[in-house]
Amino acid sequence: MKEWYRLREGTSIWSSYMKIRYFPNAHPVLVGVPSYAYPISMQLVSIRPQAEDQIHWIIGKGEKEFWIDSWLDSGPILNSPIPTRRSSVKIKDFFEGNTWEATKVQMGAPPDKIQEILNYEVIEQEDD
Repeated sequence: MKEWYRLREGTSIWSSYMKIRYFPNAHPVLVGVPSYAYPISMQLVSIRPQAEDQIHWIIGKGEKEFWIDSWLDSGPILNSPIPTRRSSVKIKDFFEGNTWEATKVQMGAPPDKIQEILNYEVIEQEDD
């Protein structure tokens, strides 16, 4: 599971290579690995569900994906039972400094998540 976390953290040359090679156009949580992939890639995808359940991001600069990454206590917004549009957008697009833009949140988030998002404390200028 450590390898999956390193991939998701994205701070090493190895993680940069893996993302470019196997996940060039989509978030690693959403895509499969082609059959011609190296065994390490297939192993990563096989541990993905268990590893993702263990990851919880603390938001600072807001570089993580708003819909896909697990930063709320209730888990990824993508798992919300209420249908929503799911575009590729960063968390930072919904706040200014360390204050949430309530109008943007209300327009872009599922209704069952709005209050939880507005109550989430952003640690300004820290890395996610």
